[in-house]
Amino acid sequence: MRHRGRRLSVGRCSDGRLALTETVVKDAVPPMFGRAELRHRANDRVRLIAGLDMFITPLTLRYRGPFLGQAEGGGEEAPELTEDNIENFEFDGVAYRPAIYFESDLRPWDWMQILLGIRVDYAKEIEQWAFDPRFAAIFTVAEGYRLKLGAGIFSQPPEFNEFAERLGNPILDLIHSAHFVLGTDAELAPVI
Repeated sequence: MRHRGRRLSVGRCSDGRLALTETVVKDAVPPMFGRAELRHRANDRVRLIAGLDMFITPLTLRYRGPFLGQAEGGGEEAPELTEDNIENFEFDGVAYRPAIYFESDLRPWDWMQILLGIRVDYAKEIEQWAFDPRFAAIFTVAEGYRLKLGAGIFSQPPEFNEFAERLGNPILDLIHSAHFVLGTDAELAPVI
């Protein structure tokens, strides 16, 4: 069987032994990425955007390493790896991650731009939704100088090997982060 993409991870278990994890995206059905976007300019000061993102890929996850389980509190040193105490594990699945987003670009005055948005993602593998609001404001404080501020929540699902049954934790949640930004930009010269 030919493979389209392959990612290998080698790491140490908490007891010091090495393990190998391989994620393979099969050639038969390559990963599919897509985006559709609809833009509408209501007038010179209001622009609205709605969109759809899609990610679908079949994958196989392979593990070869020490038996998985709790290593802390075991008391004894881990035995040397032999064919008798190595686990081989394979997980086949499909990653399906659709998202929709909405954004408004408002310019109530010439010196102010306000961007409001929300993104809704779904991760089928862990059956969870994310609702991520975002906000940004840009103020023109002088000719060629702008002040920018923004805040937003961003979410992503765990890596495939992190939630695969028998290999990871199948009840992991989405990973969330809050981002905040404050900055300026300046036009040094019209040609730069």
